[in-house]
Amino acid sequence: MLATGAAAIFPVALHSTLAPENSLTAYDVAAGPKSLAYAAIWWPIGFVLSTAYCVFVSRRYAGKVSISRDNYA
Repeated sequence: MLATGAAAIFPVALHSTLAPENSLTAYDVAAGPKSLAYAAIWWPIGFVLSTAYCVFVSRRYAGKVSISRDNYA
C-alpha cells in the first residue's frame, strides 16, 4: 500500500494551491549525497546505541514484581 501511494503521487509530492511552480516534487525534496553519506555513517552508530540501551533496560528491570517488599501496605 505504501508503494502504491508513493507511485500515485510520484512526480509531485505536495501540490501548491497558489501556483503550480511552487509545488514540491520528489526531486526538490530529495536528500543530497553529502547528507546521505552522513546518515550512512551515523545510522549504524545510533542503531547500536539504541539496541544496547533496550537490552540494558530489559535486563535491568526483568523479573517478577514482589509485593512483599512494599512497606507502605
